[in-house]
Amino acid sequence: MIKGERPLGSPPPALNDLHGYTQTYLVKSTEHHIGEDRFGNQTEAPREAFFRCGNWCYSGTFNLDFKYAFGDMSLKDIPAIIPALQRQQDSLSFLCNADKIPESSFFHKPLKEVEKARDFVISELTSNRIQNQLHRLKHEHEWIDDGENHVYFELVGNASSIFDEILFICSRVYSNDLVFVTVYFEGVIYVVIEDGEGVQPLLNVSFPDVSHDGEGVTLAMYDDDSISPNGPWIKLSIWQALQNCYGPGRTDAKEPMWHGLSSDCYVQSYCILNSTDGGDWREVMFRFGAWCYSGNVELVPKISLEDLPYVIPALRVQQKKLKFVSDINSLPSTNKFFAPLEYASKSLLYMETEAAGAEGYLRNLVSKEHGNRKHWLESDQNITNSFFEFNCIHDREVKEKLHD
Repeated sequence: MIKGERPLGSPPPALNDLHGYTQTYLVKSTEHHIGEDRFGNQTEAPREAFFRCGNWCYSGTFNLDFKYAFGDMSLKDIPAIIPALQRQQDSLSFLCNADKIPESSFFHKPLKEVEKARDFVISELTSNRIQNQLHRLKHEHEWIDDGENHVYFELVGNASSIFDEILFICSRVYSNDLVFVTVYFEGVIYVVIEDGEGVQPLLNVSFPDVSHDGEGVTLAMYDDDSISPNGPWIKLSIWQALQNCYGPGRTDAKEPMWHGLSSDCYVQSYCILNSTDGGDWREVMFRFGAWCYSGNVELVPKISLEDLPYVIPALRVQQKKLKFVSDINSLPSTNKFFAPLEYASKSLLYMETEAAGAEGYLRNLVSKEHGNRKHWLESDQNITNSFFEFNCIHDREVKEKLHD
């Protein structure tokens, strides 16, 4: 069993329930030749990419690091490439809504095929046949039910032709308190099932590394006739990950500089105005990298600090109510959201500098003697739950900017 998976013997979910909030990255393969990025570093030639976030789809080109220019890319590199793609989000343009991708689009077929493959894996894993087999296997292989989500599923077949010109596809779907992560690479589908309870981020660029495999067990073999429900797939296996699928991330990107609202790094912001009549409806703006969306959403009449973790998911489910406004560089200064976004952008740069400067003080604080007890900052749980608090005194001009 996997953390977050349904109990053995429980009825399988309907496949139409597996199509929840979706985040997908697709990168095309390309011939290998050299180019330069904005910093003058050698890179691969631009690759064509597709990105889906919820109901919105984008496409365009981006540059990979030079070390991948001659095809020297493996499965383990994908978790590092996704954040690099996201940082170049401003090079992608809005394509269409997720349910409006035309069949003539290059992206239509591979996206449908990876969705079909994921649904096939989930339908197999929730079948009585595979559930009973997993129940038997966990007594022989303790790692199958270690409770630490250190397993993944592998679907192998003759699939290269239906994913022609695809370098890789990564998809994350949130459904029924579960998260289904699917990775396609070199003719193989990998599926990781995560616990999706609680508040989930609207955008998560952390994808699992499924390249460190240990012991594996075949769960099913299929006929390779491309007609049966299994399509081109011939084998489904479960593998032990020799390390947590989410190991330490790595990136070779240079630290970007901030320039007002425009930025070389990825920015995600939510700006919620006060209710004009004290009711539930509020005007909001969502900045997603270089793109800005605005509209009216239904929240609660009064929002407190402790409500914020629940407000963001409430915005996410009302995503369709927001309309594209402009890219961040074209947002007019007369727009009601411009002043608060500008204030937040300038303040963030200062706060990041101050937080970085506090590192020496924090290290000294932790190193002091506390008897036999660890300092609370040394706890892994407290590290992730710790935060900096800045008290700000606003002058009249700032108060006017933030009035609404």
